[in-house]
Amino acid sequence: MFQRGEYVVLPREGLCKIEAIEEKSFFGQTKECYAVVPQKKSVATLFITKETAEEKMRYPISYDEASNLVSELDEIHALEIQNEKTREDEYKNALGRGNAKDCLALLKCLEQRKRERYASNRLLTAVDDRYIRLVSTVIFSELSYVLGDTEIEKKVTERLICV
Repeated sequence: MFQRGEYVVLPREGLCKIEAIEEKSFFGQTKECYAVVPQKKSVATLFITKETAEEKMRYPISYDEASNLVSELDEIHALEIQNEKTREDEYKNALGRGNAKDCLALLKCLEQRKRERYASNRLLTAVDDRYIRLVSTVIFSELSYVLGDTEIEKKVTERLICV
């Protein structure tokens, strides 16, 4: 199980630090929870019950995994949207899986869509804009922490723009 002081990744929050393990009351039931604080967002402390922690949190990827993802960025296929009506659901599912590679595939899809829309003099949709911000927070907070590189977002984004 997770310990106080460790860093974990939450699918919609990115890198978080476990500040405490404490008991909280939910609907009359007392449960042991992890108190986690997102590192990139100014959000209040989040409480994740111990019984759901393994499905909601994961440890950050290793340095080698992060390095490989960044070096193989060109080989990661952009998320393919099969149906425009389910675009947001597909974004949500990719982000919700909490997998670093899936996040990069989603980001690649969103950056391609952004270029296509701008090329035809159209603005980015609110949904696309929201998911670019969400997935960027998640993936870059993790990569920056694992690689110790505060410039990783700029480096990856530049490579995505050139693809």
